[in-house]
Amino acid sequence: MRAHAILVLLLARAFAAGPSLTLPFDSYRNQVWFHGLVNGQGPVWLLFDSAAGNSTISQELTRRFNLESRQFAVATAGGAGAAQLQVPVLRGVTFSYQGLDWTPAQLPSVPHEGVDVFFGRRIEAILGKDLLLRYVAEVDSVTHVMLLYEPAGYVYRGNGLILPIRLAEAPVFDAAIRIPPGRRLACRLMIDTALSQSLVFT
Repeated sequence: MRAHAILVLLLARAFAAGPSLTLPFDSYRNQVWFHGLVNGQGPVWLLFDSAAGNSTISQELTRRFNLESRQFAVATAGGAGAAQLQVPVLRGVTFSYQGLDWTPAQLPSVPHEGVDVFFGRRIEAILGKDLLLRYVAEVDSVTHVMLLYEPAGYVYRGNGLILPIRLAEAPVFDAAIRIPPGRRLACRLMIDTALSQSLVFT
């Protein structure tokens, strides 16, 4: 089955069929944060990160909530660098917030400590790209609300620019950089909702 996903980032709400879920969020450093529950425990800070290949949970939180795993996988530490780690993979763990009950098929338990220093807030869990495989997500940065729609019934009727994206490890699209005088450099851009800056080049 071919998976499709759409990420809509708007400064004003689009006119579309009613959302399935309306999730107010804390806009800390221009990012999307939810104060939700993990298996009914918490509250904990959940960061929405469209560039995270999978949803993840911190190893500290895994120990605190006595979450167990019998499976292990090789993964990177959620943006903490290129080093690969052998990490536990949890199943049956549910994130809950304002009517959203999200149970990732696989949930790596990774160390978030190095990333916490960069973000300035403890990251206890990350809602990643896998959420975009389930819902159309509209992030309203003015009213600080995320709207989740069922893909089958979603129709965009706003005035925004539509960019065709594809889901690799993250939502990406092809673009070009204009360089004076009159040069254009082809590039691939990633949509990273966890990045507080407007634009970063490698």
